[in-house]
Amino acid sequence: MTRTGKNAILILAALILLSAPSFASAETTVHLERQRHERTATPPQAAQAHIEERTANEPPAPAIAREVAETPAEVAAPTPRTKDAAADAPDITSGHYFDAFEWEGPKLDTNFGEGGDIAQLSSLHAIASNFTYRSKETNEFISFTVTKYRLAWAFGSEYTFYFGVSYQLNTPLVVNKKKQPLFELDVNGTSKIVKIRTIPEYSPTGFHKVTSYVKLLDGLYVPNANVTMLIPTRGGTLARIPIPPEVIAQWREVSSINLRKARQAYDNQ
Repeated sequence: MTRTGKNAILILAALILLSAPSFASAETTVHLERQRHERTATPPQAAQAHIEERTANEPPAPAIAREVAETPAEVAAPTPRTKDAAADAPDITSGHYFDAFEWEGPKLDTNFGEGGDIAQLSSLHAIASNFTYRSKETNEFISFTVTKYRLAWAFGSEYTFYFGVSYQLNTPLVVNKKKQPLFELDVNGTSKIVKIRTIPEYSPTGFHKVTSYVKLLDGLYVPNANVTMLIPTRGGTLARIPIPPEVIAQWREVSSINLRKARQAYDNQ
């Protein structure tokens, strides 16, 4: 089975588990149970069949990423500030643009599930951190999702890591092959830039990366560091989005958790 096939199964299944209200249809539920049973019975053939079915029926990955980070309701278009308000508001490159935005989260969710096979040899566990800056005044938002999955079946197990950002801002952000997001760490007045591995999936409303490298964000976990995400704008500048310490702490928990042991501890309560 290819890495892409495994990642597709992990993302689809775990997103359904972690955001059930958004996918609450009988057809989806039956599809997931059939996928779990087939993965346990004959992984290569089942995975290929599932990938073909997903390609035909499922939305593209960026849309799924937004469904996790955002509520199922349709999001209103951003409202431009009035001339006077725009003059008083900080620039998105200043690091203070989001000071007046409300916080949603950070929220940590875990899910432990059996694969559904008769022998009970398969399982799917996931943990996700979600955080959003939102302005009710202008309908702007930017959301961050970090998720770690563990899929186990009769023939083995593997971890997959997901990092996604979705946004709707009055200042258009641009992430593409040539323009990639960065992180800036400030420790006691000394700054350094942290690059993450290339973001392969992007759109005008966000970007995400799926990888087996669960240490993707480990470079951010520096004691007493102030973390700021830098995202290119259409105008050629860099938007500065402060990542609160509480959010970084959750990302670190997601990155480091052993989901198999977490499941055992939860079952032994």
